[in-house]
Amino acid sequence: MSPRAKSPYPHLADFLGAWFHQDFDLVGETIEDVVDAYARTADAAARRALAADVESFLGEGDTRD
Repeated sequence: MSPRAKSPYPHLADFLGAWFHQDFDLVGETIEDVVDAYARTADAAARRALAADVESFLGEGDTRD
């Protein structure tokens, strides 16, 4: 089963798996470079879906005791 199928944040899971893998440095030297590359290549709907997942994830806050 893919990470996306198990994740409550499927677009975030796809983004991290596809863009921040062991060879991410081929896309860019920094996190910002990789995010910029994603933003240049992803369509608007994909960017909106990723942004929604990130907002939901951040909205959960820190649940550690």
